[in-house]
Amino acid sequence: MKAIPNNHKQGCKAFYLIQEFIESGLTKEKVPSNLDHQTIAQDITLKCCEAFGGISVSLPVKSRLQELFEKEKFSWPAVEELFPSFMWPLTVRTLGEVIRDTLMTSYHFTEDKADRLAKQILIELAFYSDGRGFYFPKGEIIKAELRDEKLYSDYLKGTSIGKIARKHKLSGSQAYRIIHLKREENRLK
Repeated sequence: MKAIPNNHKQGCKAFYLIQEFIESGLTKEKVPSNLDHQTIAQDITLKCCEAFGGISVSLPVKSRLQELFEKEKFSWPAVEELFPSFMWPLTVRTLGEVIRDTLMTSYHFTEDKADRLAKQILIELAFYSDGRGFYFPKGEIIKAELRDEKLYSDYLKGTSIGKIARKHKLSGSQAYRIIHLKREENRLK
């Protein structure tokens, strides 16, 4: 996986992790190649930010989460019942349900497939957070960062600055400034 940018937009780490995980093909539950992986990652990240925007959440270490998901009678609501004295079960349940529901409603995944992919994404997030807090920014911050990612992606595909600026309702100089910043970010990775 690529290095995750570690700048002032720390909350966008979830987006980068989810996108890299989906694009890597490491998911046991394959995401169809005809779907735009960046858009899926953006949608999931935005929904998570709506649920947790502006706060830091904790996930357990990867091994505990894997053990939990492997239980025969696993269900999202049961997470809180299994670990009543911890805060992270509510986080796991809410994130899992948000990811699952996004995949089902926006991308027409079956409930089983969406559940399996949600678990895999959470395990990946747990691996990178390693039991520490994970910050989800408020809506405007994440929307701007995701817009900038899409803008830079368009630029790398050869789209002209003028078209990019119009598409994202920016001036040419604003679009160029964002591209310049993204190029620097990627150079430093």
